[in-house]
Amino acid sequence: MSTSLQSRLFQFATLLAIIAVFITASISVLKAYLEERQTTGTLLTEYIHERGQREEQLFLALEEAQRTAETQYFEHAEHLSDSRVDELFDQYFILKDDGTRRSSDALFEGTYVEGHGPVHGVAVYVSGRFPMTAERKRTLVSAFLSVTDLAPAYQDRLESLWFITPNSDLVIFAPQREDGLLFYRKEAGADFDITEAGFYETSSIEGNPTGRTLCTPLSRLMYIESGEALTTGCQTPLRQNGEQIGIWGTTLPLGPVFRDSLRDIPLAQSDMFFMSENGQLIAHRDITLNNKVTRDQVETLEAQLDTQRLVSRIQSSDGQSGIVYSGGPVFDDMNFVYRLGVPDWYLVVRVPHSSL
Repeated sequence: MSTSLQSRLFQFATLLAIIAVFITASISVLKAYLEERQTTGTLLTEYIHERGQREEQLFLALEEAQRTAETQYFEHAEHLSDSRVDELFDQYFILKDDGTRRSSDALFEGTYVEGHGPVHGVAVYVSGRFPMTAERKRTLVSAFLSVTDLAPAYQDRLESLWFITPNSDLVIFAPQREDGLLFYRKEAGADFDITEAGFYETSSIEGNPTGRTLCTPLSRLMYIESGEALTTGCQTPLRQNGEQIGIWGTTLPLGPVFRDSLRDIPLAQSDMFFMSENGQLIAHRDITLNNKVTRDQVETLEAQLDTQRLVSRIQSSDGQSGIVYSGGPVFDDMNFVYRLGVPDWYLVVRVPHSSL
C-alpha cells in the first residue's frame, strides 16, 4: 500500500514537473515572441515614417507642377495678343471634317514653336459640340503654352500633365504613352465627352469647393476602348472669380508608377499596398504587373486584405500614422500605416503575426 502511494506521488510529482517545464518554456517562448514583436514594431514604425515621406515626394511634385501650371496659365492668358492666339490656334489645332480640332502630328513628334521653343509629346482635342469663341481660344492656347512650358521639366517624375475644360477640350503632354496619344489625336469621336470621367465631378466647385489637389480612386482609362483598364490620378481645379475654367491633372498608371515601389518591401514576409481614406484599394503588387487592371481583380484583393475593416480601425484611432492591429495587439497581423497628405491615401505595410 505504501509502495503504491509512493508510486502515485512520484507520478504526480513528475507530471507537475513536466507541467512546470512546459509552462516555463511557454513563458519563455511568449516572452521572446513579444520581444521580437516589440522590436519589429519599433523598427517598422520608424521605417514607415521614412518610407511614407519618400513616397509622398511624387504627390508633392505633381501638386507643384499643377500649381505652377496655374500660374503660367494666367500669365499667358493676360499677355497674349488676340492675333497671337488666333495664329497659334489655327496653326496647331487643325479643323477636322467631324467638326473637332486635333493637334498637328508635329506637336507630338517634335517641332519648334516660334517665340516659345521646342515642343514634343503633346496632343490636343477640341470638341466641336460648342461654339468657338475668342475666350475659348485664349483658354486653350494659354493652356497649351503652359503645358509645354512646364511638362518637360517633370517628365522624368510624372507620366503626364494635362488640362481639360467644361467644353470637353483637352491639352495633354504624355510622350511615353503607349498609344502615342493617338486616341486624342485621331481616334476619339466627335461625341467624345471627357467630362463623363469620375474625376470631373470630384474636381467641380461642388465636389471640391476649396480647390485642393485631390487624387481619385481607381477609375476606367477613357482612351482604352477594348476591355477594362483602371488607373488613378490627381487633379487641381483652375478657377477665376468663382468660375471654373478647367482642371489640371496627372494620370498615375498602376504599373509604371507603383510597380518598383511595391517590390521594395522591408521584410520578405511583409505585404505593402496603398488604399484610399474610404478603404478602396489603389495599388498592390498583385495588380501592378498588368496595366489592364479590372474591377473584379481589385474587389477580390480588397476582400483578402479586408481594407474596409482596416481603414475603420485606422480612423477609430487618430486616422494618421502608426501601428494598427488587424485584431488584438498580441496574436494578430501588424499594419504599419502612413497617411499621405496630398492624395488622402494610406500607405500600409502589413506584417503577419506568423512571421514573427
